[in-house]
Amino acid sequence: MPPPIALACRTGGLLLLLPAVGIFQSVFWADEVLLAPKLAVTGLALLSAWRPRDGLLAVAALGPLGSVAADPTGIGRGVAEALAAAPRATAPATMSETLLPVVQDQTHRFPETLILAFLIGYGLRLVWRPGDHRSVPASLLAPGLLLASAVLASCIVNNRVWHAWDLAFQSGNRVVDFLVRGYHNPIGTHPSAPVDTFDSIEATVGTLAMIGVLLATFSLCRGDKDYTRRLVRMIVAGAAGAALLGFVAMAMYIVSHPEAGALRTALTQRWTLVGSINTMGPQIVLVAPLALACGCAMRSTRAVWWGAAAVLLAALWSNATRSAILPGVAAGAAALIWLVRDQPSRRLRAALMAAILLAGTGLVAGTAIRFLGNDHTYFWTLRTRLEFAQQAVPLIADKPVFGHGIDQYGRAARRQEAKTVPHNLYLRTAGELGITGVGLLLWLIGSAVWLMFKGLRARPPDALLLAACVGVTAFLVANLGRGSLGAGFTLVAGLAAALGFDRSAHPAETVHGAAPAANPSWPRGLRACTVAGIVLLAASIPWRVDREARTIDLSHLESGFDRWEAASDARFRWTRGPVEFFVHPSVTAVELPVRALGVERTGPRNVEVRINGDIEQRLLMTRDGWQNIHLVLSPSGHVWRKIDIDVSPTWIPRDVLPGSADPRELGVMTGELRRCHGPVATGGACPDGWTSGAS
Repeated sequence: MPPPIALACRTGGLLLLLPAVGIFQSVFWADEVLLAPKLAVTGLALLSAWRPRDGLLAVAALGPLGSVAADPTGIGRGVAEALAAAPRATAPATMSETLLPVVQDQTHRFPETLILAFLIGYGLRLVWRPGDHRSVPASLLAPGLLLASAVLASCIVNNRVWHAWDLAFQSGNRVVDFLVRGYHNPIGTHPSAPVDTFDSIEATVGTLAMIGVLLATFSLCRGDKDYTRRLVRMIVAGAAGAALLGFVAMAMYIVSHPEAGALRTALTQRWTLVGSINTMGPQIVLVAPLALACGCAMRSTRAVWWGAAAVLLAALWSNATRSAILPGVAAGAAALIWLVRDQPSRRLRAALMAAILLAGTGLVAGTAIRFLGNDHTYFWTLRTRLEFAQQAVPLIADKPVFGHGIDQYGRAARRQEAKTVPHNLYLRTAGELGITGVGLLLWLIGSAVWLMFKGLRARPPDALLLAACVGVTAFLVANLGRGSLGAGFTLVAGLAAALGFDRSAHPAETVHGAAPAANPSWPRGLRACTVAGIVLLAASIPWRVDREARTIDLSHLESGFDRWEAASDARFRWTRGPVEFFVHPSVTAVELPVRALGVERTGPRNVEVRINGDIEQRLLMTRDGWQNIHLVLSPSGHVWRKIDIDVSPTWIPRDVLPGSADPRELGVMTGELRRCHGPVATGGACPDGWTSGAS
């Protein structure tokens, strides 16, 4: 490649990495995160740039541990409650109030931060040493690029629509400030969180990171079976460690509750006590077959891997997730039938049979015990899941092509009075990204699965590849009752696809380290379709923004108000801090009654009103009585108007009113907002009549 072209490619690669670097460095602005985690993720980024394979090993091992530690019902709660129950000489009574926030703050988005650090380091490595990269087949790369484009386009549409009330420059500043300074802080502490919590940005970053991990894992594992085995060991070690931490949390709960019945409660309601294990069911059925395969293949450390498999199966028992256990048993049985037919390792067949019997016995026994105890939650759960699916269908049909927007399923469901959580990965994706998004997701997953099963047809059979196929199949079926993928799935799917690709290219390969298969070709037609798809997704953004802005309902978005209260003359609610609410584009005028209670004791209160950021009215309230804030609104097309109200000074009733114990920091009382939808007469009257309602 000529030097000018090489320089241009490197510059372009660095520009593509800049957004990821900007998000990653926000961890250094997070005051809640201590120095040690900051140094750890920085070290991981440097390690990934120097030795990408070692960086991916660290992500595989540490990611599950961080997820468990960050769970507010997992190890963090167990440690906090155990220390709270200890004698005062060693732990003060307030330890549970101080330790748990620290545990959660230090691990806030910790797994995602690890992945970002790895991807940034790996990306820098590819920019400066592209020769180290092993090509990803077009069957994986094309759907990955298209899905990433669809997710990014959906995020842009969401943020442009939700900021339609604001100027583009101000809106951009808010988003950039959140990304580079507030991303790794708890989301509720960001100044703009009361109106727009940037949930879609978080979901977009997470989805793009998962796609990147899948493609990077394939590239690093392709043609290197020794490294693939090392990665499998780290995945198993991380999952087993996370399961152990869950049991530690359960033990700490028992220790911190010495009263009678605590042990019985911990055992009979174990899935409610350890939240991290309660959500680990699909991850366990994904990784447990790999632990069994490692135990069969590695004679010197067999006891270690059998122990890890036992811990994972015990966690599956503790999890009690039927939607994960049942597909795990079914996939294991199918693999056992395949093994018997092809006559591979007797040890692997015996291990798989034992795991199936153990999981199946636990499933049957648990079901029988609940039936004998007249606990019919199984039928209730099944009916609930069916109800979720039924309510998702009209929501998907409402916007079938592009969906309601990334991470907007809950908001759309609330508008239609449906369940906010579909508990189904595919229904949720269809609701958020439409047929386009769910089709691309299934294409990406299907391509990886196809490469795995192509490798299974090669001879001799590969135990590790078979175990990965069992785990991936069980995981995908389990997600019919769950709602998300994770880094564990993308790691296993990426390495299994690489194994299958190499096995299908070298069917007679038996040595441990093999030369990589020939670089896969990129068909000209598929390349053209991929580029055209990306261009069409980008071109659809303005049209989608215009369509969404015309139909969006911002009337329920407001902040700064307290709950409604009743008085002798009117309903009212207090302002508590800056007030924000939105007014429909068709509204021509609004009136909001306000009252400065206790003004004779606190002194005058200043009320400043802004429309779309511009100061519209200032009101000095010097007497106790209702006054009206009257605003005449200019036409805005289809753009909602944002109204801000600031009150100063605020006051605390218990410090001002005799006999009051109210500790709230209050501003002024506000009544019901009145709106005018017709012409406004001279003096502010509304000939067509005012409509009243909450602001």
